Order: sequence, then C-alpha cells, then structure tokens
Amino acid sequence: MLKKVKFGIKTKILIILIPLLICSFAISGYISVVSSRKTLSDISSQFMAYKIDELYNYSYSQWQNLQTSGFGNDSVYIEIVEKSVESYAKGMIREDSEIIFAFNNDGELVFSTNEMDYNESDWEFLKPVLQSDYKKLLDFSISRSKFTGLTKSLPHLKWIIVLAEDRQSYTKEITEM
Repeated sequence: MLKKVKFGIKTKILIILIPLLICSFAISGYISVVSSRKTLSDISSQFMAYKIDELYNYSYSQWQNLQTSGFGNDSVYIEIVEKSVESYAKGMIREDSEIIFAFNNDGELVFSTNEMDYNESDWEFLKPVLQSDYKKLLDFSISRSKFTGLTKSLPHLKWIIVLAEDRQSYTKEITEM
C-alpha cells in the first residue's frame, strides 16, 4: 500500500518559491552583466571618439594657421605641421596599450606613437576598413597584433589617422567584470 505524503502550505510555497527566486536572481544577474559590458564599451568608444576628434581639431587648426600665414605650399612648413600633429598625438597616449598611427593615401605609415610591426600586406587588408570615418569601434589586425579602434580622415594632410588600443587590454576590464 502506498503511503500518501501531504505537504503543508509552507512546504508547497518553498518548493515553488525557492526555484523561482533562484531563476530570477540568475536572469537579473546575467542581464546586469550584459548591460554593464555594453555600457563600458560605449563609454570607452565615446572617449576614443573624443580623443580622435581632438587630434583632428588640433591638426586642422595647425593647417589653417599655416594657410592663413601664407606658407601652405612650403614643404618645410608643411613638415613642421606634420611633426607638430605627431607630437600632439604622442602626448595624448596615456597607456602603453594605446597607439595612434597615421597612413598616407598610399598606405605608407607616416608615424606611430608606439612600435608596431607594419608591412605593405597589412595595408591591403586595412585599406577598405580605413577608407571612411567610422562612428563605431573597429576590430582589426596588423601583423598578428589585434586592435580595437577608430579611424578619421585628415584630408588637409592627406592622412588616415587611427586611434587604437590593444584588443586584449581594451576588453580586459570588461572580461574581469
């Protein structure tokens, strides 16, 4: 003969309520983590956009000063402005994982704020990616190094500028969270 087990109201509530609470906490925790990751990525993207816009504004104001002073066609003064932009870019770097570099329209590396292993085959891969300004972060590789960054065209200097961070360093805090 089978013995019937009767559960009281407290036991029934516990059997239903505890799994429901556990599921609720797990789901809300997951949503919080995903939301936080997106927010951190958006904030970092905004900061990169701000920095690249500052570099663009600096280079443009230097170029305008050169044009206004009547030296816009003098290669010596143009080189001075280019070196000034490079120096300004180097001053913007705050972390070893950050890098700013520029290409001319032929894909030649004009300058880089950090050492990088760049060759012509990298340009063939990067050219379509870097040809226009992006408002969103790009993931790209240069000679086996992975980066996340933004690009901006400096038409007055005939450069494409890239502000990037090592992909692993960029995602480190998000991954740790």
